[in-house]
Amino acid sequence: MSFDPLPTSLVRDLEAIEASSDGVVVELGCGDGRLADHLKHHTSSWVGLDHRLPIPVPGIMADALDPPLRPECAGVVLAANVVRHLSDDGGIPANWSNLVAPGGALWIMEDEPVADGEPGALYRDLQRCLDRLVPGRKGTLRSLDWFRAKLRDQEGWTFGSERNLQPVNDPTALLAGLDRYATEDPEVAAIAAAIRREGLDYGRYWWARRVRENRS
Repeated sequence: MSFDPLPTSLVRDLEAIEASSDGVVVELGCGDGRLADHLKHHTSSWVGLDHRLPIPVPGIMADALDPPLRPECAGVVLAANVVRHLSDDGGIPANWSNLVAPGGALWIMEDEPVADGEPGALYRDLQRCLDRLVPGRKGTLRSLDWFRAKLRDQEGWTFGSERNLQPVNDPTALLAGLDRYATEDPEVAAIAAAIRREGLDYGRYWWARRVRENRS
């Protein structure tokens, strides 16, 4: 996951918070902080939340699907590659929207499950394979169409798609992990060989943004 470059609208939302010195950016499911490194170029008000250690500082160890935060606490609430862990029969948690202060924005960003032959197809196959090896760790890549169909309230959303430009410069650790399974799993062996041969391209990602209206 890299999400680089960030959507222009997200950068504007982050910089608006920084300029006003009012509000905080909450990243749900922050993981090891790779996305936070990009966000912190535009805001110093970042707080991460994840249920696995280690969590970047400042961070909270908690379930991203049920964050223990007070309502209207954040100017931006961001969930990146978290929707893939939601059930097929439900939309996004209502409490995510409740965390957003009036005038703030809820952001969803997800890796795009691209078609065969497109940049990112190998990354798509890798994510599916990793989820099979460690069930529930990666989740199934969700398309923007899937997300839009699951929204209970369609109003107020804007959507977009970006080409992920950040390369995976050193896949050594990833390949070492795959090699542990490669001798007994032909799919893993094929993916590892393809990464060594071709490198790894993140492909595209999609985003969805919803601004919470100011009180009248």
